[in-house]
Amino acid sequence: PLRHHPRGQNLDLVARVARETAARVERAMAERSLPLVLGGDCTLSLGVIAGLLESRPRLGLVYFDGDLDLNTPETTHTGIFDGMVLAHILGRGAAPLAEIGPRRPLLPEESIVLFGYNVESGWIDPPELEVLERSHMKRFASTAIRSDPAGAAEKALRHLRERADGFLVHFDV
Repeated sequence: PLRHHPRGQNLDLVARVARETAARVERAMAERSLPLVLGGDCTLSLGVIAGLLESRPRLGLVYFDGDLDLNTPETTHTGIFDGMVLAHILGRGAAPLAEIGPRRPLLPEESIVLFGYNVESGWIDPPELEVLERSHMKRFASTAIRSDPAGAAEKALRHLRERADGFLVHFDV
């Protein structure tokens, strides 16, 4: 924890790791390898997306997460960037993360599928819900998926196939 930056914990370190991840993913793609990135923090997805955009400019994203991660340093209670990933993908938040890739925003809202978020959990903050309501991201809440998981997955894939040439699966467990 950084007491002097309570709404942006360790920004320089998070940005450095994301840039390093981007470079490694970009290198793997240039070598025609399929990058599989496993990590302990959702912010790694910023680097993965930035690294993939050189070879996949029409990239889609399945954000499989119980939370929305739409907080920014202005709306967060914890200051942990892990809860701000989608905000940074969408070009909001701290510049070193929102500007990590070749473009800002990294991805347009229409190229993102939210899959499995859980409003009932109480983990999603009111500012995140406000952003969600105005958003053009395709949404599959956990309650909708429970009734027809295969159908929801097919709809999500169909949505991305119309908008992207490939997609990344962000999976937070």
